[in-house]
Amino acid sequence: MTQIILNLNPFIQLSDEQFYQLCQNHRDSKFERTVQGELVIVPLVGEEGESWKADLIRELMYWNRQSQLVKGFNSLTCFRPPEGGNHSLDAAWDSSEQWNQLTPKQQKKLSLLHPDFLIELPSENNALEPSRQKMQEYLNNGLRL
Repeated sequence: MTQIILNLNPFIQLSDEQFYQLCQNHRDSKFERTVQGELVIVPLVGEEGESWKADLIRELMYWNRQSQLVKGFNSLTCFRPPEGGNHSLDAAWDSSEQWNQLTPKQQKKLSLLHPDFLIELPSENNALEPSRQKMQEYLNNGLRL
Protein backbone atom coordinates (compact mmCIF):
# COMPACT_ATOMS: atom_id res chain seq x y z
CA MET A 1 0.00 0.00 0.00
CA THR A 2 1.26 3.48 -0.81
CA GLN A 3 0.48 6.55 1.20
CA ILE A 4 -2.88 8.23 0.65
CA ILE A 5 -3.08 12.03 0.55
CA LEU A 6 -6.44 13.65 1.28
CA ASN A 7 -6.98 17.33 0.57
CA LEU A 8 -9.47 18.31 3.27
CA ASN A 9 -8.96 22.06 2.83
CA PRO A 10 -12.15 22.69 0.84
CA PHE A 11 -14.11 21.18 3.75
CA ILE A 12 -12.10 21.59 6.93
CA GLN A 13 -8.73 22.82 8.16
CA LEU A 14 -7.62 20.68 11.07
CA SER A 15 -6.22 22.61 14.00
CA ASP A 16 -3.22 21.18 15.83
CA GLU A 17 -5.55 19.94 18.57
CA GLN A 18 -7.95 18.31 16.06
CA PHE A 19 -5.03 16.58 14.31
CA TYR A 20 -3.73 15.36 17.67
CA GLN A 21 -7.18 13.99 18.57
CA LEU A 22 -7.45 12.27 15.18
CA CYS A 23 -4.13 10.52 15.87
CA GLN A 24 -5.23 9.58 19.38
CA ASN A 25 -8.57 8.20 18.18
CA HIS A 26 -6.93 6.06 15.48
CA ARG A 27 -3.78 4.74 17.16
CA ASP A 28 -3.64 1.78 14.76
CA SER A 29 -3.09 4.20 11.86
CA LYS A 30 -0.29 6.64 11.16
CA PHE A 31 -1.12 10.16 9.97
CA GLU A 32 0.95 13.10 8.82
CA ARG A 33 0.03 16.55 7.52
CA THR A 34 1.67 18.52 4.73
CA VAL A 35 2.46 22.23 4.97
CA GLN A 36 -0.54 22.75 2.66
CA GLY A 37 -2.81 21.07 5.24
CA GLU A 38 -3.33 17.81 3.35
CA LEU A 39 -3.89 14.73 5.51
CA VAL A 40 -1.46 11.90 4.73
CA ILE A 41 -2.33 8.33 5.68
CA VAL A 42 0.99 6.52 5.98
CA PRO A 43 1.10 2.77 5.30
CA LEU A 44 2.52 0.34 7.82
CA VAL A 45 6.15 -0.62 7.16
CA GLY A 46 6.11 -4.31 8.04
CA GLU A 47 8.26 -6.46 10.28
CA GLU A 48 11.57 -6.11 8.42
CA GLY A 49 11.40 -2.32 8.30
CA GLU A 50 10.33 -2.11 11.95
CA SER A 51 13.24 -4.36 12.90
CA TRP A 52 15.68 -2.01 11.14
CA LYS A 53 14.14 0.96 12.95
CA ALA A 54 14.37 -0.83 16.31
CA ASP A 55 18.06 -1.59 15.75
CA LEU A 56 18.76 1.97 14.69
CA ILE A 57 16.94 3.52 17.64
CA ARG A 58 18.68 1.15 20.06
CA GLU A 59 22.09 2.29 18.76
CA LEU A 60 21.12 5.97 18.99
CA MET A 61 19.81 5.55 22.53
CA TYR A 62 22.95 3.67 23.55
CA TRP A 63 25.07 6.56 22.24
CA ASN A 64 22.88 9.09 24.03
CA ARG A 65 22.96 7.16 27.30
CA GLN A 66 26.71 7.81 27.30
CA SER A 67 26.64 11.42 26.09
CA GLN A 68 23.27 12.62 27.48
CA LEU A 69 23.32 15.44 24.95
CA VAL A 70 19.95 15.03 23.27
CA LYS A 71 16.36 13.91 23.59
CA GLY A 72 15.66 10.95 21.27
CA PHE A 73 12.41 10.15 19.49
CA ASN A 74 11.00 7.20 17.54
CA SER A 75 8.57 7.01 14.62
CA LEU A 76 5.52 7.44 16.85
CA THR A 77 6.52 11.05 17.50
CA CYS A 78 4.98 13.63 15.20
CA PHE A 79 6.98 16.84 14.75
CA ARG A 80 5.55 20.20 13.73
CA PRO A 81 8.15 22.46 12.10
CA PRO A 82 7.60 26.25 12.17
CA GLU A 83 6.38 26.28 8.55
CA GLY A 84 3.57 23.89 9.51
CA GLY A 85 2.75 20.31 8.68
CA ASN A 86 3.20 17.29 10.93
CA HIS A 87 5.61 14.48 10.13
CA SER A 88 6.71 11.27 11.76
CA LEU A 89 10.36 10.42 11.39
CA ASP A 90 11.86 6.97 11.83
CA ALA A 91 14.36 8.31 14.35
CA ALA A 92 15.18 11.83 15.46
CA TRP A 93 16.83 13.75 18.20
CA ASP A 94 16.85 17.28 19.42
CA SER A 95 19.01 19.11 21.89
CA SER A 96 17.93 18.63 25.46
CA GLU A 97 18.02 22.42 25.74
CA GLN A 98 15.14 22.83 23.27
CA TRP A 99 13.17 20.03 24.92
CA ASN A 100 13.54 21.62 28.35
CA GLN A 101 12.10 24.89 27.03
CA LEU A 102 8.76 23.19 26.34
CA THR A 103 6.12 23.16 29.06
CA PRO A 104 5.12 19.75 30.50
CA LYS A 105 1.82 20.05 28.58
CA GLN A 106 3.67 20.72 25.31
CA GLN A 107 5.94 17.73 25.93
CA LYS A 108 2.87 15.46 26.04
CA LYS A 109 1.28 16.68 22.78
CA LEU A 110 2.51 17.10 19.21
CA SER A 111 6.09 18.23 19.31
CA LEU A 112 6.75 21.86 18.50
CA LEU A 113 10.40 20.98 18.10
CA HIS A 114 12.19 20.83 14.82
CA PRO A 115 14.78 18.10 15.26
CA ASP A 116 18.50 18.69 14.92
CA PHE A 117 19.02 15.22 13.44
CA LEU A 118 16.70 12.77 11.74
CA ILE A 119 16.75 9.45 10.00
CA GLU A 120 14.14 8.39 7.49
CA LEU A 121 14.47 4.78 6.35
CA PRO A 122 13.07 4.07 2.89
CA SER A 123 10.65 1.20 2.51
CA GLU A 124 8.96 -0.44 -0.43
CA ASN A 125 5.82 1.53 0.41
CA ASN A 126 7.47 4.96 0.43
CA ALA A 127 7.56 6.93 -2.79
CA LEU A 128 10.81 8.87 -3.17
CA GLU A 129 9.36 12.30 -3.96
CA PRO A 130 7.18 12.69 -0.81
CA SER A 131 10.21 11.66 1.28
CA ARG A 132 12.36 14.27 -0.47
CA GLN A 133 9.70 16.93 0.14
CA LYS A 134 9.54 16.00 3.82
CA MET A 135 13.33 16.22 4.14
CA GLN A 136 13.36 19.60 2.37
CA GLU A 137 10.75 20.94 4.81
CA TYR A 138 12.99 19.97 7.71
CA LEU A 139 16.10 21.44 6.07
CA ASN A 140 14.16 24.69 5.56
CA ASN A 141 13.35 24.69 9.28
CA GLY A 142 16.87 24.33 10.66
CA LEU A 143 17.61 20.62 10.47
CA ARG A 144 21.35 20.18 10.98
CA LEU A 145 21.86 16.57 9.90
